Amino acid sequence: MNTSIDCTFQTEQGKFNFRTGVIIANGRKVLMARNPKEKREYYYSVGGRVKFGESVEDAVRREVEEETGIVCEVDKMVAIHENFFANEEGVPYHEISLFFTLKPDEKLLTLPDGHRTDDGPDGEILKWIDLDNCEKITIYPEFFKTMDFTSNEVEHFITREDSFLQKTKEKAVDETAIAYTDGSYNPVNLMWGYGACLLVGSEEYELSGRGEDRYSGHQIQGETTAVLAVCEKALLLGIKRLEIRYDYEGVRHWALGTWRAKKPYTQDYARKMQEYRKQMEITFIHVRAHIGIEGNERVDKLAKAACGVMEK
Repeated sequence: MNTSIDCTFQTEQGKFNFRTGVIIANGRKVLMARNPKEKREYYYSVGGRVKFGESVEDAVRREVEEETGIVCEVDKMVAIHENFFANEEGVPYHEISLFFTLKPDEKLLTLPDGHRTDDGPDGEILKWIDLDNCEKITIYPEFFKTMDFTSNEVEHFITREDSFLQKTKEKAVDETAIAYTDGSYNPVNLMWGYGACLLVGSEEYELSGRGEDRYSGHQIQGETTAVLAVCEKALLLGIKRLEIRYDYEGVRHWALGTWRAKKPYTQDYARKMQEYRKQMEITFIHVRAHIGIEGNERVDKLAKAACGVMEK
């Protein structure tokens, strides 16, 4: 018996799983499992979490033996599945599964419907699901319905359920995001650049870009664009509180209306910031430039790289 712990861990945003799935197919029928104590009836692939220090093929053999009582031979890996979902308790999951087929085995192919296993706290029931006649049956993963199990190619599937997106957005709402912003200017190609980094819990988002210096604003248009970029990203993530750490005072004064915006790009910045401030709580923290603050140094490099300024 393998007593190693499962490859799963909890984060502030949700839970991560690394699992293996097994495709036991007889033509277009696939052996799947369900928990009889679940209120909602649905079927899922034979398999389970990989244990720490265990190869995925060893995990396949172990899971099949636990769920069917039969020792199998692994054939090949046929699919990679990145699955983002929330369970019935509302916990967001980020799960990566590797799916394998098995070498033909008469004992497996003749397992009867209703075979009972001792796997899991409540046991499981196995059933052969006809993939060509399962419109009224809920199965996970859904790509089983369209997948060619005989293909020699490894297929890659990504599933993002609405429940995952909603729960992660709800979690983001409760946090104060921190953003570092900066601008730069390249006198050779007359382009300004911006760099920004948005920190939401353990998640990080880097943003950068450049534009033509039409108003002779030099790096200042990069500074304002960086702030607008992080505000837009924060809004998309559902953030309600945003702390902007900047090194050029204009981004705060124009946003708060304590400086008069005279140029078209500063006027546009002031107008947009008024709208963003209606949708989330925004605070400004001044940080001194080039004194070794990690976030500020990071966005400085992003801004310079965006407009082509070479580091000395």
